[in-house]
Amino acid sequence: MTAGQCPIPARLAVLCRKGRHRAAPGMLLVSLLLTGCGATRISPPVEVLDPMPVFVLDHGRHTSLVLADGDGGLHRYAYGDWRYYAQGDTSLASGLAALFWRTPGALGYRRLRGEANAATVERMVRVGIAELHTLRVERARADALRARLDAIIAQAPTLLPAPDVDLTFVPHPRAYSLAHNSNQVMADWLTELGCRVQRRPVWAAWVVAGAERPQ
Repeated sequence: MTAGQCPIPARLAVLCRKGRHRAAPGMLLVSLLLTGCGATRISPPVEVLDPMPVFVLDHGRHTSLVLADGDGGLHRYAYGDWRYYAQGDTSLASGLAALFWRTPGALGYRRLRGEANAATVERMVRVGIAELHTLRVERARADALRARLDAIIAQAPTLLPAPDVDLTFVPHPRAYSLAHNSNQVMADWLTELGCRVQRRPVWAAWVVAGAERPQ
């Protein structure tokens, strides 16, 4: 891929051919028009005294985050619209509602086992990954974010398994909207982890400062 080309349609085409991407064509078109092709830059913390690896998984439109617990456990989290993402209702009406109105939010999670490295994450996550980024952050920050998200899960009145996205969902206390979507929440989570994020993006297109981007 040459400089100036938009990577998003190619990544979406790969994931859609695999049948692992929840996206109605109309919603994809509107999202492309809204977001353009610019990638969002993540700058990890420079000085990390007690490092912990975290993994940002770009699934083509959604993004999920994998945190390690230091005891052989990996924890995958994602945020999205309850009806569209959690329930899998990818109708045009559901897609438009998620884009233009405030709708119930969903927090997805899955517990994994294995070493905290990219190879394990790729093997354990059973949905398409367009790009996987490994970051090093302070252990205390990663533990604090994991504890906060786990508290939402522990207090949830409803559990909704969604095998096609390899997650179980619970209601999130904050509504989903175009100004608070899955990738913007990811940017907020990364900020909590001590990273600097260029902006709060609508679309999942990430690049890590200091890392070479595939051509």
